[in-house]
Amino acid sequence: MKQLYGKLWVKCTAIALLVVFAILFAASALGTAYLLNYGAYADGGEQVRRIAGSGILQQTNGDGWTALHAWVDDDKITRDLLRERYDPLTSNIYFKLTDKDTGKILFSTGALNKDDYTGKASAYYQQDMTTLLSDGSEVTAVYQAYLKSPLAPRDSALYVMTWVERLISARYLLIVLAVLLLAVCLFLFIFLLCAMGHKEGVDGIYQCWLNKIPLDLFLALLALLLLAWASFLSNIWYIDFWYYILLVFGTAALALTLILSVAGRAKAPGFFKNTLIYKVFAWIFRGLGRIPMVWRTVLVWGALCLADLFFTFMLGWNEAQYAVLWLLSRGVLTIVILYLASSLRLLQKEGQAIADGQTDYKGKPIPRWLPALRKHEENLQSIQSGIQKAVDEQTRAERMKTELITNVSHDIKTPLTSIVNYVDLLEKEDIQPEKAKEYVDVLNRQSARLKKLTEDLVEASKASSGCLPVHLARTDVNVLISQLAGDYMEKLEAAQLEPVFRPAPSQPVIQADGQLLSRVLGNLFANICKYALPGTRLYFESAADDETVSITFKNISKYELNIPAEELMARFVRGDRSRHTEASGLGLSIAQSLTELQGGTFRLEIDGDLFKAIVTFPRDRTEVRGA
Repeated sequence: MKQLYGKLWVKCTAIALLVVFAILFAASALGTAYLLNYGAYADGGEQVRRIAGSGILQQTNGDGWTALHAWVDDDKITRDLLRERYDPLTSNIYFKLTDKDTGKILFSTGALNKDDYTGKASAYYQQDMTTLLSDGSEVTAVYQAYLKSPLAPRDSALYVMTWVERLISARYLLIVLAVLLLAVCLFLFIFLLCAMGHKEGVDGIYQCWLNKIPLDLFLALLALLLLAWASFLSNIWYIDFWYYILLVFGTAALALTLILSVAGRAKAPGFFKNTLIYKVFAWIFRGLGRIPMVWRTVLVWGALCLADLFFTFMLGWNEAQYAVLWLLSRGVLTIVILYLASSLRLLQKEGQAIADGQTDYKGKPIPRWLPALRKHEENLQSIQSGIQKAVDEQTRAERMKTELITNVSHDIKTPLTSIVNYVDLLEKEDIQPEKAKEYVDVLNRQSARLKKLTEDLVEASKASSGCLPVHLARTDVNVLISQLAGDYMEKLEAAQLEPVFRPAPSQPVIQADGQLLSRVLGNLFANICKYALPGTRLYFESAADDETVSITFKNISKYELNIPAEELMARFVRGDRSRHTEASGLGLSIAQSLTELQGGTFRLEIDGDLFKAIVTFPRDRTEVRGA
């Protein structure tokens, strides 16, 4: 469902369906309300039939007036035409005019069987009609119209009453239809609310040009548009029914636009900030914020004094009115002063907490309408966080210093002890040449280990301090990796590792020191040869985009990697906690320092026993432009 939120055609379709279903719901709901109001669910629709029939008969009262005037004027032709129009063979309607005083029938349409229209009539309409005679006297005729029951297939009355019967027969279906249409409309409406603010191909909340209009200005424009729409309809449309229909639908369209726009605005931060009122007040407060607090106090006090003068002398207020104003202004001023005092007290408590060493103290925030005090609070919080950071860094440095001393002592003590012991054996015992050669080999190996450890210490110190010279040049990463892989092929085969190289398809050229970068990648190869699980594959690959070139090494560790990646790059930290290998624990730390010295980044990722090292450099821009 969320994938459909950003598609424009889906939202347009949802809006169109919502309009159609809303119209159908309104029609079904109005029909249900009409039937319910006139008791169609209680009496089977008899009252509805009578009302509909009476409405049909009421439309014939014009012919009743025509018949009355024809009787007064003794217009036989008009009366014959009316009888022809309401011939019982072609019409379902019968009407007559009767003198109200004498009961004499003045005019009637020729009914074949009056009982069909009277005793069995499904609808009836009556109206008094008064007109002047030639002698100046008045005559009042009773106009009575009847609808045939049952209706014969003759005039338009049958068509109207047929639809009335269909409506009555579908009265229960209308309720179900109204409920279903309401559910569909609610679903489409909720979908549109959720979809607002989303656009295909855009991450986060997207604000269209309509939502970029300030909210209060947008509301004002909608109100003006609604007024203009109503004014237009009142001047163009003269049928009240259509006027109200168009007015309702226009209002509904504007309301839907407003609701969807507000939904899209609410999802983005700064809902109330996108208003003209907020921007005006923000501009005023920004201007006041540039004024020192002392002068702001002077301005506020001066404004209060000017207000006193204005209301007292310019408006001519009496003493009672001025007293009320004085009490209100001083009350507001007192509240503001007390609020300022409480805010200053909060700042005092926060400062005292920092002075007492409570770096985790969190006080009540200063309101935003006091920018000077708010800024002071932010400065105190910055000092607090700075102190906490310094304490954390110092604690971490002390811990690492302790670990460094412990690890260095252990790593130096091991080969040194071997050297001392074997020298003592050579001095005290009469050793055969073969045995002496074996002892000498051990001494050479441990001396080389001690020498390597010392060299790594010196190199790590230089790399971390930035004392090594760096000579940047265009370097093809694929070529460099291939060369190093060839150099380490024998060691990889000895470690029972299968190397798999996946070079970047495009030429990944970077600006780097070839010698230092070779040392970085060589340290990774050496680290993998020592710690990778035998019988597994080693993946090393290069990848490039428009901005960066990355080199990735992936292998399965033979030891359990229950150590965070950031700690693994610390000095004298090894993947094997037992320290059975003869490594110095400086390889990854040196690789990271040399990478950063060249302007790149070095990071490790650990997922179970999967070890991943990623070296990233900015791509050479001249090479990208030339591609």
